[in-house]
Amino acid sequence: MAMNGPFADDFWKACEAELETLTDDMDAWDVVNRTPDMKVLPSTWAFKVVILAAKERLAAVQYNTTTASVTAPIPRSGVCGAATTIRSRNKQCLYYDMKQSPRYFLAYLTEKLQKQGLEPLNIDPCLFLGKDLLAIIYVDDVLFYGRSEDAIDELIEKLKHDDVRLRKEGTAEGYLGLKVERDGNKTILSQPGLIKRVVEGLGLSTKFTSSLPTPAEQAPLPRDLDGEPATGCFNYASIVGMLHYLNHTRPYGAFAIHQCAQYTFGPKRSHEAAVKRIGHYLKGTMTKGLVLDPIDDLTIDCYPDAEFAGLWGHEHPQDPHCAHSQTGYVITLAG
Repeated sequence: MAMNGPFADDFWKACEAELETLTDDMDAWDVVNRTPDMKVLPSTWAFKVVILAAKERLAAVQYNTTTASVTAPIPRSGVCGAATTIRSRNKQCLYYDMKQSPRYFLAYLTEKLQKQGLEPLNIDPCLFLGKDLLAIIYVDDVLFYGRSEDAIDELIEKLKHDDVRLRKEGTAEGYLGLKVERDGNKTILSQPGLIKRVVEGLGLSTKFTSSLPTPAEQAPLPRDLDGEPATGCFNYASIVGMLHYLNHTRPYGAFAIHQCAQYTFGPKRSHEAAVKRIGHYLKGTMTKGLVLDPIDDLTIDCYPDAEFAGLWGHEHPQDPHCAHSQTGYVITLAG
């Protein structure tokens, strides 16, 4: 489908660039002619379109390190995978899809970053801190933050000189799908692109669909074991997954989303209605987001709340689920 869509030309260029990186730039593969006795392994190309937003004041750049993982040295006990029509060289081993590959790659990249003065945190080995820089690793992507782009560029050049192949892919906003707006000291974070996808996925994008003032009703959302089965008019798991990412800019909708997420693997029609209600609410607040307006007083405030056996009377009295209690909290810093 992607190769027949509106971005087909760009996707073909991305494929060619990836293969050229492996065969020409990295010299990691030999291209061989296919023969009838070869057993071709199936493969899938996954594509995505990233829409970049305006850059924020703190310089942040995303780099892809896929090619670094291809050529990272692995122990002799490791097994090298080889594609059918592209043969790996003796000194270069491909270890995608191996259970030990994430550990090897993280160790490889950790060593390279430590040489440049960035140390991983004990509580999060994927977060590296330096004097003026920090790096965040997610699979084969790295986000670099610094006080200036010059500092980031200097680090990248040093890593490239140390045989770490990096490709610049955009800013942090594009990576996270965030829209960042500034008005003096006030910052507004929103995700209109993701909300649009949610609304379209729920079939609520027509002009005849109304909006609602709240993301949920006041009544709790029980399991509804005897309720009508789900209609399947939308992909429940996919929509709930996208809604989870909205918690970055819509934390006040987290409870409603959490309630729907409990029934991802066995939703009823009532649960579909609850997800659609969230969609109706988002449609009317598509351009809204999280407003950060800090004050000079650097204080931490916590606002907890809890309820006792909130589903009592809504589930069967012999069902332990009805006796569960829930709690939540909001923590604010300087504001």
